[in-house]
Amino acid sequence: MDAVSVLVVAEDAAHRSGLLGLLGGEPGARVTGGLSPSDLVMSVPADVYAWDFGRNEELGLRQFRAHAGLDTPALALVGNADQGRAAMHAGARGAMLRDSIRDNAGTVRLVAALRACALGFVVSDNLGATAGPTLTNREAQVLKHLAEGHPNKIIADRLDISEHTAKFHVNALIHKLGAQSRTDVVTRAMRAGLLAL
Repeated sequence: MDAVSVLVVAEDAAHRSGLLGLLGGEPGARVTGGLSPSDLVMSVPADVYAWDFGRNEELGLRQFRAHAGLDTPALALVGNADQGRAAMHAGARGAMLRDSIRDNAGTVRLVAALRACALGFVVSDNLGATAGPTLTNREAQVLKHLAEGHPNKIIADRLDISEHTAKFHVNALIHKLGAQSRTDVVTRAMRAGLLAL
């Protein structure tokens, strides 16, 4: 896999430096630089932004909203689940608790989350049940095709699965989201932050 290019955005210079150091040593990530939100005056080329919202929730959200029109997806690094949900509501492609950047064995999980965001997936790490249902990778792929209006046969062809399997995943999405139809699945997924168009 190609390395995902990442721009680190953080108001706190120590957080910015820590993230630059962490990601700079990880295979699978190519760091393009680090900026404070006030220095990010236009979209900077990168596959994804690793955006640390800082300790001041109100300031972090205000700074992020000021840049909400940027084309590059952002993974919000937050201190708690409420801040993560607020970040996603403000337009972040995903949110990850700072405490979960590494797993118990010390493996860096951040690169996988950044890659998922760059590929168009929504990352909702440890934000609690109100963040919406959890989808499998395949369900997320099927959901993307549903949002594009594709029937099961096209979904099956595009994902190299049988039409029966595509129908199975569509039905699973309908059940998970409590939807009444394929269109309702897309609507509910968008409301839950599971679909970034």
